[in-house]
Amino acid sequence: MKSWIDNAAPLVAEDLSDLPPTFVITAENDVLRDEGNAYAERLKSAGVKVEPFLEEELVHGYFTNMAVFPEQIKRDNFKNRTILK
Repeated sequence: MKSWIDNAAPLVAEDLSDLPPTFVITAENDVLRDEGNAYAERLKSAGVKVEPFLEEELVHGYFTNMAVFPEQIKRDNFKNRTILK
């Protein structure tokens, strides 16, 4: 049985092998970028199909802020990512 910490902080979970294919989006100027990269590496090490995606020149939260970053979000065509096929 997984503990609450496995869901709250998946980077420190003991076992990630039962997770589905994962698309990890990070931004270049994000204080959590390194944690996102580490999570992607842990998933890969656990045998999970993972596709990391680094959005250059952007900040944490860009993806949810259409008012500030509409062109960047528009250009990111996530429907064509191989992990989603």
